[in-house]
Amino acid sequence: TNPFMREYIRTHISKLDKVCCLHDAQRQAVSDCYGIPYERTCVAGAGYNLDIFYDRNIRTPHEELRLVFAGKISDKKGIYCLLDALKSSGLPRGSVTLRMAGGWPSEEQRLRAMAAIADCGHNVTLLGPLNQQLLAHEFSLGDVFVLPSFSEGFPLVLAEAMACSMGAICTDLPGIRPRMEELCPGCPVTFVEPPVMLDPDTPDPHRLHEFTARLTDAILSAKRPSSPPDLSAFTWEGVCERILG
Repeated sequence: TNPFMREYIRTHISKLDKVCCLHDAQRQAVSDCYGIPYERTCVAGAGYNLDIFYDRNIRTPHEELRLVFAGKISDKKGIYCLLDALKSSGLPRGSVTLRMAGGWPSEEQRLRAMAAIADCGHNVTLLGPLNQQLLAHEFSLGDVFVLPSFSEGFPLVLAEAMACSMGAICTDLPGIRPRMEELCPGCPVTFVEPPVMLDPDTPDPHRLHEFTARLTDAILSAKRPSSPPDLSAFTWEGVCERILG
């Protein structure tokens, strides 16, 4: 979408021997955009560090549903829909908690997020940016990871969360569900139909309440799996096998 040196970049990328993509939808888009024969592309995905992301067995018995979000604190990550979903869930205060890991692009966004948190009526903690070790610790304490983004490539954080024995709720964006179902059959992810979009990054504000309602339903039925699924395909070893194969 950026006009800067567009044709130079397009021409030279088309000469590459192989292009690794995140999922099938992206593979076709790359082939179409750069004029690369489909057979010179492959779906490699991305890998998580299994030495960091695993169930640490540190969860204590608890009654409340523990939700975790990880990502930029911004509109495009759907955090305000998530907070509105909690507000409209009808769940009593104390029955659900939300811990939000991630930075914010501006002080204005931080203050807006804090105001929305105060208004949602539930126990929500803004953690700020976390390194991988601290994020894995949060995942090992939580029950369900929530990623209500309006756009994503392939969110590796889904695999990282599930490796820590979390369930997951994710927007049903192009390429994500087929890839998860192919490489991790029966994965504990609830996919939520995305909002109506005006462009790739902007949801229709008049239809956003419909997405929030679907997100609320997903939260109300959310639960943590008894054990993590087989995520070997999402390790770096699995990625290397696909690239070399």
